[in-house]
Amino acid sequence: MCGRQSYCNSVSVFIRPDPFRSKNRQYSYCCTVPMHDMSDDTRDLVCGAFMGLKCIYRAGYKYKKVAVMLMSLSTERARQGTLFEEASELASLFRINALRVVGAG
Repeated sequence: MCGRQSYCNSVSVFIRPDPFRSKNRQYSYCCTVPMHDMSDDTRDLVCGAFMGLKCIYRAGYKYKKVAVMLMSLSTERARQGTLFEEASELASLFRINALRVVGAG
């Protein structure tokens, strides 16, 4: 993000109406959406923010403020891989050979 090679693990969304307008109905809420996998892709982050907003939005309120915060930022080196991540061909061959050795032993 912004040239820092940071990855986001979750997105928090907050909405509220104007607290100084006492005639308006008041409602405020915050929602944190965990990302499936850490991401630095703007499309994933915006999608997560909209998912959070869909959960907390209530019709009939005159909202004044919305905030989106990126949570649990870390570098790529600190990023933990997932089971479903595509591995390189060399790593796949290494795993297959390791399984053969274990199976033969």
